Amino acid sequence: MLRDLRELYMKASGVSVDWEMLAQAAQGIKHTDLLEVCQRCHPDTLRQMRWANGKLKEASTQAIVS
Repeated sequence: MLRDLRELYMKASGVSVDWEMLAQAAQGIKHTDLLEVCQRCHPDTLRQMRWANGKLKEASTQAIVS
């Protein structure tokens, strides 16, 4: 389970970086529609990262204490 959670966190982190780069490019070329999509979708990715991070902390503690 820890491996799966770690993989999920790592993938979400990569997607977060992708949103950041895409938003920067959209700003650079003044593509407001694309920038709006990035601003709307990136928070969901950040929420997934926070969730996976919390579950990792929880599962790690349980695995070590058990």
